[in-house]
Amino acid sequence: MRTPLRVLNSAVRNRLHMRVRPEVVTHLVTLRCNLKCTMCDVWKIKDYPEMNLEQIDKIYSDLGRLSVVRLSGGEPFLRKDMAEIINIVRERSNPKYIQINTNGMVQGRVIKTLQQVDCSNLHIKVSIDAMDETHDEVRGVQGSFNKTVDTLKQLVELRERLGFYLGVHQVIMRNTLQHIKPLRTLCDSLGLDLISEFALDNQVLYEPSFEIKKVEQAMKTFDGLTPAEVEQAFSDMQTESADDDLPERMMRRYYLEGARNRLLKGVAKPNPPCVALGSHLRIMPNGNVPVCMYKPMVAGNLVDEGFEALWKSARTEEFRNTEVRSCDGCWVGCEVQPNAIFSGDIVRAAFSRSA
Repeated sequence: MRTPLRVLNSAVRNRLHMRVRPEVVTHLVTLRCNLKCTMCDVWKIKDYPEMNLEQIDKIYSDLGRLSVVRLSGGEPFLRKDMAEIINIVRERSNPKYIQINTNGMVQGRVIKTLQQVDCSNLHIKVSIDAMDETHDEVRGVQGSFNKTVDTLKQLVELRERLGFYLGVHQVIMRNTLQHIKPLRTLCDSLGLDLISEFALDNQVLYEPSFEIKKVEQAMKTFDGLTPAEVEQAFSDMQTESADDDLPERMMRRYYLEGARNRLLKGVAKPNPPCVALGSHLRIMPNGNVPVCMYKPMVAGNLVDEGFEALWKSARTEEFRNTEVRSCDGCWVGCEVQPNAIFSGDIVRAAFSRSA
């Protein structure tokens, strides 16, 4: 029962603009990447500092209990100590879910890591955007499709023994649009969900310049998909979960409703209050805490300041007032999920849909 009560408490406090401790942590453990994706510039960032295990342990000890921890990158499994990081997160923060996205290219390390940890609350999503050569073109590395699919099949076998959630994440652009159905067929044959999201324009956290840009409510696709192309994407997407995972199903419905309204109707609904620097904490590989995906200005550094001092600082409070509470909203999936859940808006939307 702890998670529903914590969600309710956070939702009330967020609605009242009260300071709240994080429930969701998005931790970019590295910005290193072994692909060169056309829709992402993270691979262009070189030599970004990374925290060591002792520093990571201190941060999660200070954070205490959490609901969700998302270990991301870059490619997180390029770190040789991913098993240790997962164990630290579980021991210090005991989250209900630990979510990890991977491109599946560091095959041996992915498998070895999962064999070294308790997988019972792991959510693993493998990134595949298209079939065969088209995936290779999008990801910028020849042979990446075959290698990633081979990793995926090994993970399917491992899942039967270790019990983690496994799905496939697809980024929708013009050249991957025709691959939604073939990818669904592949996923269906393996008993996996296909989670498809539109590649969006104007994201800055992964750009080498970290240039601050204006957040707009209007949802703009990365390569300017036409309304007809967007309609095709929606008609081809999977809308239900293959393994009847309730959180995944609720979140997918919520995301697709908001995406459809924005892309086809020009209506920014649903539009949950932002919970950045509140229920949602982003941590960069060096311990910096940016506001969000679109606003990379840094509130402070967890290694230098410690969590409590940073969270209560005048600078962080200023960003809450000037950057978070005044924001018109966005619809990028990694921000929408905590906003929807920890503002309570996902429950409101579910009741509205059933009314």
